Formats: sequence, structure tokens, C-alpha cells
Amino acid sequence: VGNQAIEFRERLADAAIVSNNYQNGVGIIKFDKAISAIQKSAFYDCTTLTSITLPKSVIRVADYAFSGCTSLINITLPDSVESIGVCSFEGCSTLKTLQLGGGIKQMGEYAFARCSALKSFTVPQAVTTISEGLLSGCSGVTKLYLGSSVVDIEPYAFEHCNIVGVYLNSTTPKFGAQTLRMSTGMKLYVPHSAVETFKQHEGWQQYAERICGYEANE
Repeated sequence: VGNQAIEFRERLADAAIVSNNYQNGVGIIKFDKAISAIQKSAFYDCTTLTSITLPKSVIRVADYAFSGCTSLINITLPDSVESIGVCSFEGCSTLKTLQLGGGIKQMGEYAFARCSALKSFTVPQAVTTISEGLLSGCSGVTKLYLGSSVVDIEPYAFEHCNIVGVYLNSTTPKFGAQTLRMSTGMKLYVPHSAVETFKQHEGWQQYAERICGYEANE
């Protein structure tokens, strides 16, 4: 890659860039101070970007920040990140490895839509609402891991996914099958100690035969 600069579209962050180049094949952008946000559309349609590791100072990834990065394979977001904007990673069709920090509380609508290479998705523990269209079009996702804080799932959150197993790390039902929109063949996995509780809950009774136990961090 030589001295080629990393491609980005608009204002990248809330600090001035000191250097922007590749070192040993890894693109590194240095700023004049710690950054707290990746700005809106910063890397929109940057088709040469393959991997992202954000610094621990970042607390917000804005709308469309990495949308359309069709060569992106790996993403690592640190625990400092609290929010991910609308369509932030939408259309990252080659994304296979996704590490979301435990500090995330909010993920915007369609944030990971059409990330079709993903095989599974883990919702961070602090997230309470799964936003509309969050994983819409993620046809490769077969396993979904939900934190114990989830109480609501908005429409189209898992539209055109092929989820066969939902793993819920909660011992008490906080939403019913209607909220999850159980599809044909989908099973719910809950901690072993909670299986009977879920089977007898009015929101899950009709799907009792699809509720299974698993080893969770109870």
C-alpha cells in the first residue's frame, strides 16, 4: 500500500488528523487529541477498508459512519462506545467478525442491516430495545444472543434473517413470543433453571415445545 492514505468521506472525528497512512499493511490514523466520536458518514462507501479497531476514547459511532464498506471483514468496538447510529454499518456485506463492547446501550435502526456474511450476533448486555431493522437482510445469521436487559424488539429487527436459535441470558421472561416474532423452526434457549418458568409463562405457552435449556452465565 506504501504511503497511500486511508480513504474517508467527510469530517472523520472531533479532532484534527496528524497523520494518515499504512504501516506494515495496517492503516493507522493519528489525531491531535483523543477522539470521542466517529462522525456521520465518515467512512461511507469506503470500499477499500477491511478492518476497524476504534480507540478506547470513542463513545459514539454516528449515523452511516461505515455504511457501504463492502470490503470490511473485522470490527472491534471498545467498551467505551455507548451508542451506534442509524445504518452505521449497513451494507458491510463481507463483515464476518464483530466484537461489540459491553458499554453499548443503544444501537440505531438498521445499524447492521445487510451484513450478510455474519453468522451470529450478540446483543450487548446493556441494550434494552432492539431497534427497527437492526439485522434486516442479514441472511447468514442463524444464532442470536440476547442480553438479559432486552425488553422490547421493534418491527423488522430480524427481517430476512435465517435465525434458528435465540439464546436469552435471562431467568425471567421480560417479553413474549409475539415480541420476538417466532418464525417457523426457531427455538428459544434459556438457562436450564428457567426452562419451566418460560414454558408456563402466558407469553410463551404456545411455543413451549420450542423452549430448550442451555449453559448460560446465570
